[in-house]
Amino acid sequence: MKKRGRYTLSLHKKPGERAHLDLFLDIGEEKLAHLFLPLVERRRSPSCIFYPGVPHRRVYLEKEGNLANLGKLRIVSQGTFHIKEGLAIDKPVKVRLYRRGRKNGTS
Repeated sequence: MKKRGRYTLSLHKKPGERAHLDLFLDIGEEKLAHLFLPLVERRRSPSCIFYPGVPHRRVYLEKEGNLANLGKLRIVSQGTFHIKEGLAIDKPVKVRLYRRGRKNGTS
């Protein structure tokens, strides 16, 4: 697993469910690592606990719009990530995203 790579943070709204954030990480494998954050309340902290999800196809790094029977997906942010040594993404993990550059841009 790569410790650095591209990420996409997307807002996912499913019919009849609360919205959640999907964090897709390109860790150098066939499928993207997927973490999600239920949106229960407004958070003011830049750090949030994300939970492991099901690996997704690589197309989700750029996917936006209607998903057949699964609601809508909107890209909130894209950029690069760095995983600290010894951190596992197969269990709940504290994530802190630092935004650089412009929205939907990488830097």
